[in-house]
Amino acid sequence: MSQDTKFLKSLNISSSEKGGYDGSKWFASGETFPCVSPHDNKEFTKVQHCTLEDYEHCVKNMQGAWRTWASLPAPKRGDIVRQLGEALRANLKDLGAVISLEMGKIAGEGIGEVQETIDICDFACGLSRAING
Repeated sequence: MSQDTKFLKSLNISSSEKGGYDGSKWFASGETFPCVSPHDNKEFTKVQHCTLEDYEHCVKNMQGAWRTWASLPAPKRGDIVRQLGEALRANLKDLGAVISLEMGKIAGEGIGEVQETIDICDFACGLSRAING
């Protein structure tokens, strides 16, 4: 891994990743495709895509997870979203670098994309306190 992509290692992004998540693990059984930076046309990882069956497995698991999530009181859901925002804040620079690498954006734009998600987490957390439930 080159010096300019050390942030991938800090985010536990390896040379080959699975493209599906079922709520408990990353998986995929479809074709593998390279992820190439539009800036220099260099491959920085590979992602194995999901098949239709993989997708259906994810949807089934996520429907069950939704019932669990919906049963939590709004303040508890808000706290989970707050923790997500904190994790994004802790990795802001590295996550911004991934977006920059993958999308060919300048570093500031990549960081801005992550910051926007953090802002949405903050907003949602605030809303969770306003909802009676």
